[in-house]
Amino acid sequence: METRPERGSLVKLSYSGKLDDGTEVDTCECKEFVLGDGDMIHGLEMAVTLMELEETCELKINARFAYGERGRLPDIPSNATVTYQLSLLGIYDAPDLDSLLLSDRIAMGDSKRERGNYLYSREEYSDAINSYSKALKVLDDSNIRHSKEESTTSLQELQDLRLKCFNNLAAAQLKIDAHTAALQSCDNVLKVQPDNVKALFRKGKVLGATGETQEAILVLRKALKLEPEMKIIHQELSRLVGKHQREEESSKEMYRRMMGEMTTLTDKSTNSKNTSMWTKVAISVGAISAAALSVVAYKVFHLA
Repeated sequence: METRPERGSLVKLSYSGKLDDGTEVDTCECKEFVLGDGDMIHGLEMAVTLMELEETCELKINARFAYGERGRLPDIPSNATVTYQLSLLGIYDAPDLDSLLLSDRIAMGDSKRERGNYLYSREEYSDAINSYSKALKVLDDSNIRHSKEESTTSLQELQDLRLKCFNNLAAAQLKIDAHTAALQSCDNVLKVQPDNVKALFRKGKVLGATGETQEAILVLRKALKLEPEMKIIHQELSRLVGKHQREEESSKEMYRRMMGEMTTLTDKSTNSKNTSMWTKVAISVGAISAAALSVVAYKVFHLA
């Protein structure tokens, strides 16, 4: 077995942290996690990839790779540097998802979903997306082993958990304007539950953000019909209806201006034709007058 873990390995870690003032924080005697799945702070995950089996080290992690500007109240303040004592206790092969029982998959997937929720609450949306995506990989129901005791109820629990992950994933994707991905996440829910209000609401928001205002209004009206008391749907629907009305008025105004410009051009063209016609008449009259004068001149000269 390799003496250093790789991404995807299951590792067992013991760690304890201290702040600069000596306060003990973030301590765990034995933590198992899949390296690279985002289940730990970035600094710890990066350090573990460089550790040997059974190695112990001291690691000082600045706020950027620990708990950032938000900290982790009540014990870790904003922008805190944390110094850890780490021991790498074990390195194991990556879990074989296909061999896991249904109950184990549900437990692992739910843990990653909760990690995603924690990161979302901290506004770490990209990391939350990673956690939800990892959860969905664990909860993939295309090839599941389950015992006779784990029947329809457990399968339904897994399905419900998948839909929660897709809904949460869409919310995080919306936060970073990943509209195409968010729309796909919403549709993954609606394929199974066409009346899922959260998915309808988020789909309406995605469509509104991408300029599909009319379609967004239809989706939100369906959501509102299902949950008529939900204020956030009322607010979004009202905003989009107002936007649509402004777009319609803008289109009408543009049409009026275009028609006005076309009328002006037609008038100018008509005036130009009339002017041209009168010019031709004047030229003809002038030619006739010149001819008459030349005849008169001819007669005068000969009379002399």
